[in-house]
Amino acid sequence: MTLWVVRAGKQGEREAIAIENNCVLAGWVEFSKDLSSLGDLQALRNALSETYAGEIKSNVISNWAGQLDAFRSAMKIGDIVVMPRKGQPFLSIGEIAGNYEFDLSAPPGAMHRRKVRWLDLSFPRNSLDQDILYSFGSLLTVFRPRAPQVEDRVRGALKGKTAQVGPESQAEDPSIVDLESLGRDQIVEVISRRYMGHGLAVLVDEILIADGFSTRRSPPGADGGVDILAGKGALGLEAPTIAVQVKSGSRPTDAATVRELQGVISRFGADYGLFVSWAGYTPAAEREAVRDFYKVRLWSGKELIDALLDRYDRLSPAFRAELPLKQVWAVVSDQQEE
Repeated sequence: MTLWVVRAGKQGEREAIAIENNCVLAGWVEFSKDLSSLGDLQALRNALSETYAGEIKSNVISNWAGQLDAFRSAMKIGDIVVMPRKGQPFLSIGEIAGNYEFDLSAPPGAMHRRKVRWLDLSFPRNSLDQDILYSFGSLLTVFRPRAPQVEDRVRGALKGKTAQVGPESQAEDPSIVDLESLGRDQIVEVISRRYMGHGLAVLVDEILIADGFSTRRSPPGADGGVDILAGKGALGLEAPTIAVQVKSGSRPTDAATVRELQGVISRFGADYGLFVSWAGYTPAAEREAVRDFYKVRLWSGKELIDALLDRYDRLSPAFRAELPLKQVWAVVSDQQEE
């Protein structure tokens, strides 16, 4: 058996569809041809050239053909598949459960699919060795990571076994590593190591202060249902006032826990509520939040890191010294999907 990585779009835009429909998706929004009808690799390459005539370089067409051919043919039932969650501190891991399918009526990017039996939708990244995470860092949409014994080590990690640390590894093609994702993965790893427990509330508090709020952060331990109270003005008495709950656990927060925030908002007389869950939320929890759209906002690890990076230059000097980051510019590769 083999382990594959299938990304869910440049911004993770196909993640929800993949999870809800128990599948992985190849993307290629404009390529609306059934891959199973195209014969060999050359026929697939010709079809891509016809679709993207004059728009895409021939070497990129060949690269795309290789990815799509792997998606339709090389991926076998029973193979492990990893879907990185964009900007999140976890991965979704499953087993391929069906042959290639084509659905012309599917939403954009969801026409090309393989059925999956999900084994863990929210597997913590920091449960895997760094060389494995690095090997997941290619810009390609469909690829085989090259970390040593990667499938056995991932299967072992799913069973809670401590994997033997492997040597340094490269992605399948190190020339097209996704530096942005690797950088965010490193930030995720540092936050997971330094700011779990009460430390995550400290990080959220810093972000709110950078936004001009005056805050009261509960001390470690029992918090009475609220981790941070925030309000505008010198004393924090001006609107908007916000009650904040912060969860740093490794599993998604459920609907019942999110629902409790409404009671907290009422009990403390706040205008709004902010729930921060490092491991994200169950689908039911996200639906619950939609019903309270004008009162409650949910931040997962992705939104928290987005907020951190957006406000980093406004954080206190002491905090920036504790979590030193710098912006890095890199050339955008044209090798991934359109």
